[in-house]
Amino acid sequence: MGLDRDAKLWNKTMTDGKQADTENGFYITTLFEKIFDVHKGDSFTFRSIATLEEKTVRIDGVIKNGYQSYLLTSRRAVADIVGVDGEYYNAVLTDRSLDYPGQEITEVISDKTYETQMDNMMTSMGGLIYAFMGIGMIVCIASLFATINTMISENSHNISMLKVLGYENRRINSMILSSNHLLLIPGIALGIACAYGVMAWYCAEFVEVEKIIIPATLNSQSILYTALITVASYILALLLLRRKVDRTDMIEALKDGRE
Repeated sequence: MGLDRDAKLWNKTMTDGKQADTENGFYITTLFEKIFDVHKGDSFTFRSIATLEEKTVRIDGVIKNGYQSYLLTSRRAVADIVGVDGEYYNAVLTDRSLDYPGQEITEVISDKTYETQMDNMMTSMGGLIYAFMGIGMIVCIASLFATINTMISENSHNISMLKVLGYENRRINSMILSSNHLLLIPGIALGIACAYGVMAWYCAEFVEVEKIIIPATLNSQSILYTALITVASYILALLLLRRKVDRTDMIEALKDGRE
């Protein structure tokens, strides 16, 4: 894409914070860098769709733009590459409505275009996200149930003895089932860290498929949801296991005492 010297509507801020000098160099967007694995200082060869001639340029910098994959320079340089008059335009950037005849317009791209694109992508991913949340709850409950259930089975004799000694079920439940409380907070923190890592990997690996760079983010709302889901799963698992503690019979301890 060729830009006029006075183009103000196109972001020219590079990853190092400086402004790109498109009049005297070739620059790529961060999405272009990711898709084609080209970086600042590298040479990039492309073919003109008008003349089919190859052109090799040196990349002078990377502009922050994760939504569009472009190689940017001056309008004059692009005109020379494609062999057209430098006075012609094939794209116009504007912040207001322009009155062009319909036959002269091939496509109109606005903020709504990208907003709609993001909405469609989030809608398609929404079902997958909720499915993962459900699977996560099932795995959490199942793993907790299996772990604590094994612990209860191994300590059934001690539970029976506590009942013989007159301990109430509430007190026994507190002693047996509270042993994993201290692991809850570290478990939530570890789960958030792992989920963030997986999301960052997904965003990095599927840029070519999605044609967009979605940075992995972590906010207070997602942390709250994670904590609530994990705590709810933990409480549900404990409620299911309370019944097993309550059903443990004190006869087992009395039998052992007779022996």
